[in-house]
Amino acid sequence: MTLLGWFLQYFIIFVILVAIAVLGVFCGKKLRENKDRKEAADAMIHSDSQDVK
Repeated sequence: MTLLGWFLQYFIIFVILVAIAVLGVFCGKKLRENKDRKEAADAMIHSDSQDVK
């Protein structure tokens, strides 16, 4: 019974760590997409202002 308890405890910890890792991946992807979108918008603004000169 003790062995089963240890296994269950480590399995729960494993599931929690996997969930944290998955959340980290999704948050990182979302932050990177936002950064890329912002840089693209800034590049468009700067390229438009250089065309005016």
